Amino acid sequence: NSNPPTSGAHWANQADWGVYKTPLVDEQAVHNLEHGGTWISYKNIDEETLASLVKIAKANSGSVILSPREGNDASIVLASWTRLEKMDSYDGAKILEFISRNKNNSPEPIAK
Repeated sequence: NSNPPTSGAHWANQADWGVYKTPLVDEQAVHNLEHGGTWISYKNIDEETLASLVKIAKANSGSVILSPREGNDASIVLASWTRLEKMDSYDGAKILEFISRNKNNSPEPIAK
């Protein structure tokens, strides 16, 4: 229902929270969203932006996954259960607000 998906069919096991250098399967990341987390995916960003995203992901290590995703139609996409925010440029305050507002706002709220 969205790109990337924010709900729906998903794998039985979620991904470990953290930073990924390779893409995740959408259905695995959706399980993390069901558990109240945020999936930050990106494509075509510079190293400085990636470093900033990594810093945010590590500061929220119990509730965020970060991975590249070529299927995105924006440079940075924030996803939580049934919520999506697309960004063409980095805005750290906006990302942190999204994480805070949506953490554990899901069917199985266990994100830390």
